[in-house]
Amino acid sequence: ERLSQIIAHVNANDDHFMAGFSDNYDLYLGTDKLERGAFVDIHTLRVIPADVYKEMTEEICELFKKELDISGEHLYVAYYTAEAWGWNSKMF
Repeated sequence: ERLSQIIAHVNANDDHFMAGFSDNYDLYLGTDKLERGAFVDIHTLRVIPADVYKEMTEEICELFKKELDISGEHLYVAYYTAEAWGWNSKMF
């Protein structure tokens, strides 16, 4: 819930994003397995300015450090802008 709040707050309260969570999977950087790490995918419906990505990344790193004790060195955030999204038998 807090991750969604960070994204909505930094993204000018825009609710056109998706955030999901998966737990208990192996995460590798190259051939090195991370014992404590995270990969966050954020999908948006529109292009977001680079400074907003930076601010979101900073706040996400702070959240993961505080709540999960995962340092920013082992946290990766990827941003994707969708060309088209379908939902509820409609297109955005």
